[in-house]
Amino acid sequence: LGSGWIVIQQGIDGKENFNRSWAAYREGFGSFDGEFFLGLEKIYLLTNSRRHELYMEYVQYGVVTMARYDDFKIYDESSGYALSLGEFTGNLDILRYAKKMKFSTFDRDND
Repeated sequence: LGSGWIVIQQGIDGKENFNRSWAAYREGFGSFDGEFFLGLEKIYLLTNSRRHELYMEYVQYGVVTMARYDDFKIYDESSGYALSLGEFTGNLDILRYAKKMKFSTFDRDND
């Protein structure tokens, strides 16, 4: 991929619990040298400052699944951090049904 990419979530070995509260996802959690989520508020600020692409990669047993969206942003907290995505390329449109959806956690269901 080259330089210039910002990692917003990383899962490696399952040691970090991703079943978190709304507040935890808003602020972010984990450790940058392991598993983490950057935080919805930080992602909102980043993605609304200029145009960004989203690249997602999942590797299991040597099989690589990837998705790339040519425009990516989330809206602010009052909009439920709703997801906005551009055109897809890749081998699995992972977020096909998530476009325009609001973020949900166990303590704030926005579905």
